[in-house]
Amino acid sequence: MSFSQILKISGAVLLICTAPLVASAQRDKSSAKRAAQYRAEQLKRKEEAKQKAAQQAAREAAKKAKQEQQSLARKHKAEAARARKAAKEIVEQEQQLASKPEKPQKVTLVDSQTDNSPPPSPKPTKELLATDKPQQPEKRTLDKIVETDMVPTIDLKTKSNGSTLGNLIALFNEISSSKKSSSQSLLETPKIKVEKGTFEGIKVWRMFIRHASGFVEKFHYVKDFQNPPANIDELYYYNKLTGKITMRNPMEVGMSTFDKENFLLLHGPYIKTKGDQVYEQGSFYLGAKHGRWEKFDKNFVLQEKFYYHKGIARDAEFIYDKDERGREKLKEIVPLQHGLRHGTYIAYFPSGRVAMRGQYAEGCKIGKWTEYYDRDKNPRKRETIYPRRPHDDSSQPYVSREWDESGKLITDVRR
Repeated sequence: MSFSQILKISGAVLLICTAPLVASAQRDKSSAKRAAQYRAEQLKRKEEAKQKAAQQAAREAAKKAKQEQQSLARKHKAEAARARKAAKEIVEQEQQLASKPEKPQKVTLVDSQTDNSPPPSPKPTKELLATDKPQQPEKRTLDKIVETDMVPTIDLKTKSNGSTLGNLIALFNEISSSKKSSSQSLLETPKIKVEKGTFEGIKVWRMFIRHASGFVEKFHYVKDFQNPPANIDELYYYNKLTGKITMRNPMEVGMSTFDKENFLLLHGPYIKTKGDQVYEQGSFYLGAKHGRWEKFDKNFVLQEKFYYHKGIARDAEFIYDKDERGREKLKEIVPLQHGLRHGTYIAYFPSGRVAMRGQYAEGCKIGKWTEYYDRDKNPRKRETIYPRRPHDDSSQPYVSREWDESGKLITDVRR
């Protein structure tokens, strides 16, 4: 055999011997790959199951809360119906008694109270003469029949004396007095004639925006520009160029760049819906929030409710100070809600310029707070960043930017 034949034979033998090993390695590799895919699918299924369970729990909790609210509403409605029924029965009883003909009726009068006046002198009888004992004057009982033409009636002005009938009569008196007072107030209050198509005496036009997400915004606006209220940091308008409702801060960007032709101030009722569900509703006054504003979640559960007066929180506290001439000047606007600082806080210089501005939430400073110099050009002095959420102790406030008196930026550590 030649050397080349030996090499061929040995190569064939080596190929025959290693072929099973290569096949086994490939099988192991494919099985490991399938096992990894199986584990990944299992983890994915577990995550999906957890998400579905959480969503189901949230739906059940929302459904339970809604059922509780409905049950409470039904309970209040039933109690009101019972009270109305009881009052109606009392009125019917009074009418029946009043409709009876007036004729003499026998009424038994029983007087169990103590009478200190001397009793009428009794006729002498054999027993009195025999015993010579006078009658006891402390207490007497009238137990005789008295003929009278008086028709017994129920005094509806009687206050509750603890009995069931007394409580019902008192309840009926309260309902009657409340109805009477409301009707009197309606009669006494003159009706204010409001011109159709106006809000707060200003002519308005209606419009709506339908978003791709399904939300619909219905609002009113004014065509001719009017100066918005002072001391507001949120001004809402409809941008004709973008077809969207936009908000800007007049205190930061001013009104010099406000496009009066293409920016229409919102004025009048506003509502945001999706299908039959209301998500937000309120009113505007020349671009500023006005009156009651409410926000709801997808289950129509009230999430927020605020009251405004021309852009300023209704419960805000206005603090004044006197200048050198003794005139009162606005010093601070402190927003309050349920006794806590909540909303936009503004401090002023005696000149009327803004000295400091920032946001409160549940009595805590949040977000960016800005201090200003008492001048018109380059007024910013310092910006301090507070946590985004109230009662957040994970981060501390820090100065992000600061300017010197010449307007030069000397500190900039924005994160």
